[in-house]
Amino acid sequence: MNKAGKILIVEDNKIAMLNITHFLKASGLEGITACESGLSAVEAFKREPEAFSLVLLDMGLPDINGLEVAARIRDIEKQLRIEDMLVPIILTSSHVTQEQKQESVKHGITSFFNKPLTEKTRGAILKIMEIKNLVTKPKLDSSVSYFEA
Repeated sequence: MNKAGKILIVEDNKIAMLNITHFLKASGLEGITACESGLSAVEAFKREPEAFSLVLLDMGLPDINGLEVAARIRDIEKQLRIEDMLVPIILTSSHVTQEQKQESVKHGITSFFNKPLTEKTRGAILKIMEIKNLVTKPKLDSSVSYFEA
């Protein structure tokens, strides 16, 4: 990782978690905190809210859904008065309704990606990280597909 900043991954599917983690590390991003439930993610964010530069958040979690996790993260930011530097929250799901997509904006979701994640998604995530100055030129193995095309 070029500069300080962690990525919070919230994903209950172990295979999806491994794929996302592998992709991020191959992209030069090392500061990864992985959580398998919404409540553990909220607690991780609460412990070090200013340390995270990106949240990749699954919609369907075993305890609370991704929208509730996002709302709680935004509440923590509001309580700490760090609203001017909100962490980008990317919601991911393989089965989400249009209503849920619209609702996600109300909960502070920055962006939404359908699963399975694709190479286009990879590019968008890297662009966010470039904007936040956490990675400059990722060195990826072009022979490896990190997500389904």
